Amino acid sequence: MEQILFSRMCKTKLPVTAELLMPKIHPDVREKLKKRQEYGRKYYDQGTKQLKELEEGMYDHSSKSWSHGQIHSKHASPRSYIIENEEGNLIRRNRVDLKSSRNSPSIKAGIHSEPSDDSGNESKMNDVSNTLATNDNTINTDQAAGLANNMNPDITVTEKTYVTRSGRTVKQPRSLGDYHLA
Repeated sequence: MEQILFSRMCKTKLPVTAELLMPKIHPDVREKLKKRQEYGRKYYDQGTKQLKELEEGMYDHSSKSWSHGQIHSKHASPRSYIIENEEGNLIRRNRVDLKSSRNSPSIKAGIHSEPSDDSGNESKMNDVSNTLATNDNTINTDQAAGLANNMNPDITVTEKTYVTRSGRTVKQPRSLGDYHLA
């Protein structure tokens, strides 16, 4: 006969002995669960590598938005760190979500500040090109053109572009030149 949760028998119209109606307690359920979890962990961890420890005071990037922060301290739980982000908030992050950086956050924050005159604008465009040279994977040329256009409002964009929620710059195809982007 079938058993359901808490070792109870399914309700049936067939006659059943009183012995079978008594719930049976299955021994070693917790031990079997632990053994299955260890077995799964063994094969899950087989393809992983140990990440190097981060030191206090190092600068880091947090994943997803890749915002800068500074390592405040190591958390009591394994592979966790307390990070002070750009706003000054203390947040906890796992080591997998952190990427160490050689650049201090003040250098990158200077790119987004307002220009005071034309010479400052040129130096900021040079900073953008230097950032492109050092971090080829972080900004593609379309995004760099967008950054340069944002810093110098005198430059006009000949093609219609827009930025998606994820930050990707999308150009409208030439065949759709009569339509407006939403």
